[in-house]
Amino acid sequence: MHESNQKIQIEGLINKYAGKLVHDGLAEPAAPCIIAMTGGGPLRAGDAEVFPVLEHALGRLGINSLIYSPPAEPYRTIINYLSQTSEISGGIADEGGVLFRNLPVLQELTESGITAVLEKRKSVIIAGRGIIAAGRENLKQAYITYSSVCFACFVKFFIDYLRRWRRRGIEPAEKAAFERASGMLDSLPETPPLLMEGPFRSEDDILRAMEEAGKLIVDLRLVDSCFGNVSYRSGRHLFISGAGSFLDELQGSIVKCPLDGTTCADAPPPSRELPTHRQIVLTTEYRAVLHGHPRFSVILSMDCEDDNCTGREMCRKVCPRNRYIGDIPIVHGEPGEGPYGINLTVPPAIAGKPGVIVYGHGVFTGCGLDFNRALQNLLGIENMCRKKYFSRVR
Repeated sequence: MHESNQKIQIEGLINKYAGKLVHDGLAEPAAPCIIAMTGGGPLRAGDAEVFPVLEHALGRLGINSLIYSPPAEPYRTIINYLSQTSEISGGIADEGGVLFRNLPVLQELTESGITAVLEKRKSVIIAGRGIIAAGRENLKQAYITYSSVCFACFVKFFIDYLRRWRRRGIEPAEKAAFERASGMLDSLPETPPLLMEGPFRSEDDILRAMEEAGKLIVDLRLVDSCFGNVSYRSGRHLFISGAGSFLDELQGSIVKCPLDGTTCADAPPPSRELPTHRQIVLTTEYRAVLHGHPRFSVILSMDCEDDNCTGREMCRKVCPRNRYIGDIPIVHGEPGEGPYGINLTVPPAIAGKPGVIVYGHGVFTGCGLDFNRALQNLLGIENMCRKKYFSRVR
């Protein structure tokens, strides 16, 4: 009976994450191939010739699950280009290690090859074919890794293109990939749908408003499901999304935290950005706060025109320059708290502003009543950054 219940549960998770990959624009319908272990052996979903290879690798690795899928466009064009260029034939790496230091690439799909890589890494790209992501403990980890690879490659491709454009170093193959990928980008609305109106007095209304806002910023592709956070202040407490929670599935994943800094009693633990959210609501007029990772906002935050900067390796932690995109400040800092924590840089910068962009880490916005203005500003900042990006490369 236990094995039967576990099988049903795992089958439900396989269907869930296959659906999320498609919904989030990361894979085409019917493309994801997922294999997950149960007490009775592996369960599989997807029509794939790669299952024997995946099953053997899964057994040798002794992990919970693997996801394999060709990425949806424009990720497919981007990742195919990155994985086939000679300079990164052994792995995709960025300059500053902001998003990743190296993403391993294999030219062929073999059980020995993917096993050797996944013994040490969370993912591997098979050139011209797709991404394999590992979930060591559960399927959610594999989904998050797959999503992270797509996001990181997208940002790397477009920021590298902008830097090379400025230096007049674009090769024909890169330009062709850029034009193809750019032509397949989803359009963003100028104005988001209306959300619940505040201020919110009851705890039930706060939770419903946060759930609604979280789902919408995922649906608008302003964040990749679990890579952002939402909060709302009510009196002496801050309600905030839990660590690692999917923003489009916040029911049961919102934590109530005292604003005096004492320990949050709820489970799951709060987002690691709690210190930043807390400081924002304590030091500004905002009580509703959104944090997302819209792609072109991240890309432009990393675009510094000072080629002679001697502190480029420290950009993420500290930057001596006051940088802006339009009237939106760009600040430095690392997620969480500490000597370089963004809890020290974001709150003073966002006061009186529509929002603030953190170098390589996304956008924070706020509103004094509800999430409507915060969402409108988040969307507006990303639209502005996308337009400015393409104005710089044409």
